[in-house]
Amino acid sequence: MVIEEHDRGATILFSTHVMPHAEQLCDHVVMIHKGQKVLDERVADIQRRYDPRVIEFDPLDPLADLSPLSGIPEVEQVVRTDRGCNVLLRVGASAPSVIPRLAIAVPPARIEIARPTLEEVFVKLVAA
Repeated sequence: MVIEEHDRGATILFSTHVMPHAEQLCDHVVMIHKGQKVLDERVADIQRRYDPRVIEFDPLDPLADLSPLSGIPEVEQVVRTDRGCNVLLRVGASAPSVIPRLAIAVPPARIEIARPTLEEVFVKLVAA
């Protein structure tokens, strides 16, 4: 019903502590901690601003040598994961411009910019 009303053009105030619900349903989020507003932004803007500069990279060949990824100038660090690796970009690097070079260096099965969840953003804000 909430989505139907939103699609109809209604403005909906949705209060929740369940961040995945807010992330899925909301265009704009206001976060309050101890009675103080700590965030008031569109979800897309929050994700851009708190982007951790990480690209999740799964090689087409699970046994592929990932060392060529470290040779890309904008890459700060490559950390192996169960499926592939996380590529941490240097400050100021542009993920969209690095992604094609990652794909040339090692054929990918999947490349995805890792976006922070609203819960991760909230924890980061209130821990400061």
